[in-house]
Amino acid sequence: MVDLLSASIKNYGRKCPEIHGEIKLEKAIQLYDDNTDCIVVIEERKPVGLLIKERIYAQLSTLYGPFLYPNKSVSKMMHTALLMVNENDTMLDVMQKIHRYQGDFGEHIVITANERVAGIISLDNFFDLMTEIQKEESNKQMGSISNKVKDVTELAEIITRITSVANMHETKSMFAKEVTCNGQHVLNEVVKRVHLINQISDDHMNHISRLESQMKKIFELLNGIHRISKQTNLLSLNATIEASRAGKEGAGFQVVANEVRCLSEEVDAAVSQITDYVTTSLAETNQTRETLEKSRKDFMESTALVKEMESHFLNLFRLTEEMSSGMVDISENIRHVDEEVERVAEGMNMMAGDVNNNLKRLFFIEEIKNRQFRDFSA
Repeated sequence: MVDLLSASIKNYGRKCPEIHGEIKLEKAIQLYDDNTDCIVVIEERKPVGLLIKERIYAQLSTLYGPFLYPNKSVSKMMHTALLMVNENDTMLDVMQKIHRYQGDFGEHIVITANERVAGIISLDNFFDLMTEIQKEESNKQMGSISNKVKDVTELAEIITRITSVANMHETKSMFAKEVTCNGQHVLNEVVKRVHLINQISDDHMNHISRLESQMKKIFELLNGIHRISKQTNLLSLNATIEASRAGKEGAGFQVVANEVRCLSEEVDAAVSQITDYVTTSLAETNQTRETLEKSRKDFMESTALVKEMESHFLNLFRLTEEMSSGMVDISENIRHVDEEVERVAEGMNMMAGDVNNNLKRLFFIEEIKNRQFRDFSA
């Protein structure tokens, strides 16, 4: 509507015959036809009055009109009150000038350019044009408002669905994050337990290594005992010392050492028994070592799997973090959409204001038309 109301009045005016004031009326009325209901009277090419067909014919139709008026100059018969507007005036400017004008200006608006006649438009045509403009723009705005209402309704439905989905995913995201966090804690505990088992396994391996070393020393001692079996006292002393070094494992040997002191002749048999015992223990120790090494290998593989699982949990935790961040972004986008809806609503309010202004202008046009009708009637 702004473009239409801002259009120049010259776009809607029409050409009009022009005559000088000294021309006789009988000659001037010959210019009237079906399309010409007004003639502009000029002096020095400037408009000074109007010969309005309806009013001239009304005067000529009186009892003495045909005898009194035809020979008069048009300057004596013209309507001198003019409403002149510049050709560059907008439709809205002209409307304001009509509103401010007091009196009868002959139901026609004279359009000028450099103080010369550029065209003319009847008041009825102007009002009809303004009414059509206002109605057309009001219809456009009402259609636009309807479309906006439809868009806002659809947008509100979309926002509702998005909000529902976002809330659901946010709940699931928080639950997934919590489950992942708990799983990571459990996995960390498993990793600690695996490391502890590996450490215990290492301790057992070290213990077995020390035990093998001690058994080798026992073999050496047995060989020494066999060489010096006849030296009972010295053997007893050495056996006691070595039994002390062997600790708990040498407790049985301590008994043998005591027997050696008493029964030196049984030393060889005892040494043979001890040798068998140590050999068996060494074999069992080797078997235990193999079992521990296999277990240690299995634990190492388990540790690798646990670490791989830990990596997966870390990735899962990162993904849940990203998902949570994404839900925050979605919530932020929803907030922006809400702002857009508010702006659309503001735009609808502005458009409704424009429609209200159009209605006011229509009432304004009707008021001016009624006022002009009253002036003409008077």
